[in-house]
Formats: sequence, C-alpha cells, structure tokens
Amino acid sequence: RSRLVSAAAGSGKTAVLVERIIKKITDESRPVDIDQLLVVTFTKAAASEMRERIMAAVDDRLSMEPENLHLQRQKMLIPTAFITTIDSFCMRVLREHFDAIDLDPGFRVGDPQEMILLKQDVAEKLLEDSYEKSDPEFIQFVDTYSSGKLDKGLTDWILKIYEFSQSYPWPDLWLSKALELNPGNSKEIRDENPIIQLVMEEAGYLIKEIADSINQALELVQRRDGPYLYEPMLISDMEQLEKMLECDDYGEMYDLIQCMRWERLSSRKQEADPDIKEMVKRLRKEAKALMEWLKKNYFSEDISSMIEKEQRIFPGLKVLIHLTEEFSKRFQEEKEQRNLIDFSDLEHLALKILLGEEHKATAVAKSYREQFEEIMCDEYQDSNQV
Repeated sequence: RSRLVSAAAGSGKTAVLVERIIKKITDESRPVDIDQLLVVTFTKAAASEMRERIMAAVDDRLSMEPENLHLQRQKMLIPTAFITTIDSFCMRVLREHFDAIDLDPGFRVGDPQEMILLKQDVAEKLLEDSYEKSDPEFIQFVDTYSSGKLDKGLTDWILKIYEFSQSYPWPDLWLSKALELNPGNSKEIRDENPIIQLVMEEAGYLIKEIADSINQALELVQRRDGPYLYEPMLISDMEQLEKMLECDDYGEMYDLIQCMRWERLSSRKQEADPDIKEMVKRLRKEAKALMEWLKKNYFSEDISSMIEKEQRIFPGLKVLIHLTEEFSKRFQEEKEQRNLIDFSDLEHLALKILLGEEHKATAVAKSYREQFEEIMCDEYQDSNQV
C-alpha cells in the first residue's frame, strides 16, 4: 500500500520518515532488518544525515537494552543499508549485476563537463555529415530554423530534445512516438488522438479545480454573514463550468471556454463580514486566472487552426526528431568506445537490468522484490518517469 505525505518545508517530513524507519526495525512483534528497507533521498548529504539519525536512535535503544541481539544486528547493518540517492542505488545495481547486460565492469561515470563537450562534438559532427548529404528536407529545415553560421540553435534543439527524451524509461520509443502521435502527422485531428485526449484529461482536472474554488465561494456567500449579493454571479459561473465538466469533445470545449463570461460581482452595498467578502473575491480571482491559463495554453485556437499549424511545423519537426535519434545513436557509440556512462545511463541501465528487453521483471528485480519490505522516498518531486 502506498502512502504520500505532503507538507510544507521544515514541517518535519524527514523526521517522520526516520521515525517510521526506527519503528519498523524496533517493532517488538514483527521487526525488520534495516537492509530490508530501500530508502531513497534527494542528496547524498540527506542520505548521510538520515543514516546518522537512525544510528543515533539505535544507540539510544541499545543503551537501554544492551543485550538486544536484533538491535546489535541493526547497528552492524546500518553502514551498508540501502539509504541512498537514486543514482547511488542505480550504481549499486550496475556494480552488482553488470553481467546481466554485458556491461564492462571497468566503466566509469563521466565528469559532467566532459559529457557536455562530448555531446557538443557529436552534435557538430552530425550536422557536418548532414550538410554533406545535402538532403532537401534537411536544407529546408536549416534555412527555416538555423539561427547563425555555427548552427548553435540547431545543436541546442537537438540536445534539448535528447535530454527531454532521457527522462522517459525508453527514450528511443518516446522519440518515435513523438512523430507518430503528433497531430501534424495526419490530415485531421480526431478526439481519439492521444494528444487531444491528454489535453482533455488535463483540462478536466483544471476545470474541476476551478469549480471547487467557485463552490467554496458559494458556500461562503450563503453564510449568514456572507456577501449574499454575489450569489447570482457565482451560480452563473458554476452553470458554465458544469457544462465544461460534462464535455468530452475538443471543439465543443473550445467553444465553451471561449464563450465563458464572468459576470461582474455586484457593487451594491451589503451587510457582510469584510474578511469573508475578500475571501470570496480571492477565490474567484484565482478561478479566473486558472481559466485564463487553460485558455491560453490549451484552447487558444480552434481545431482547424491547430491542424493547419501542426501540419506546417511537422516537416521540420520530423527532421529534428530524426537528427535527435541519430545523435542518440552516435553519442551512445562514443560512450561505449570510451567505456563511459553518464548519470542518465545509470538510471536506464539499472532499469534494463530490472526489466530486461521485454520490459518484464527479471530475476534480479524479483530478488530485490523479495529482499525489500518497503520502499521509502524522501523528497521525490524531481523524480522522473524512469
């Protein structure tokens, strides 16, 4: 069973996590060993601090129970327990199971600056080779998007898309899907298109959030000391939002959002609590701002205009994606020749060891599954899909 603790900075989330760990390893009825827990932290410093706090807690318990063999065992296990960053855990998987993917055990993790220079060299050589081939689509792409003689703009785009693809479990698959699913790849965009479905799903979440704000405002105006003259305007808001919540068609949703009208709150004098009045205004202001964001980012143009724009962009995008795919292939070859890996490889190679070619749990994954009683993650907000 999964649990998520969400709380403000400095409120004690890590302290709660440490306390949970200590309770699990000192539970009288069903104690676990510390190496049966995988504890992932955001930084090495955080991992070190957590290890020290757990050790201190165990020492405190041992001072009261010096003959406790289980606690003595925990003290021995803590230095090698899986209290680590995600990168360090992946490195451990690679070091212990490199043979599962025929990885040379003499590999080293490249210095970040070294990897930046290598990427630049590979990208520049790729563009040089592309110029020599003089493919018409490539030349048209360069004429349209290049920002200077050195083609720095093109290199930057290739590297940006490459880096973005690395945040997905299977980057090559993501790159190929990026073209296949792009709305510009077809003459018409249907509601079944995955991109449209994603937009509609996200819009549904945001509209629900907007409606929740308006509902809160309605509850406030209906209080005895609430600004009751605002109620008709808020009811009008809700009626329009309810139509959007029932909508599953992009074209219809576009029309509803474009036609959304926020009636001006009544300026007539009324007896109401000033704090409640201001709270209602704030809730409505936040709702309007979120709706404006939704309109600007997802529903700024109708379906026909979207198709036309995406089709104009698609030829250039196709060249850019293919360049990125070729860059990825060449960069990987360069790293293999130097027996180098980067931090992205740490994650992807560990994933390959755990899931294999068919993306199914391997024997290594199953052994970890048997070993770990629980996985705990402290500050996971920067974790990606890998």
